[in-house]
Amino acid sequence: MKKKKNKNLDALIGQDTHIKGEIETSDSIRIDGSVDGNITVQGYIVVGKGAKVKGDIKAEAATILGKVTGNIVAEKELQVSKESVIIGDITTKNLIIESGAVFDGKCNMYDKNAKQKG
Repeated sequence: MKKKKNKNLDALIGQDTHIKGEIETSDSIRIDGSVDGNITVQGYIVVGKGAKVKGDIKAEAATILGKVTGNIVAEKELQVSKESVIIGDITTKNLIIESGAVFDGKCNMYDKNAKQKG
């Protein structure tokens, strides 16, 4: 996966950390541990290699390197690495999936600023 510049991470959930409950932040976050609950991020989220999320994710942009069991809404872009597993639906404007990634769900791609075709 290409690393993008200017995606500062403001919070980190470490490998040995397990959170039960919802996470909401206006910043960006990286998860290397596990989360049982929905995550809402106004910025950027990274689900690190070996990390596990059981719940829905909503963010401006996301990179998935671990396992997500739940739906993902990434307003601008979703990057899915070859090591990742996603069980759930995806909604995003731009989708990048590396060969070898596991994805079991539906994908909706849209641009909320584009005029609807009719």
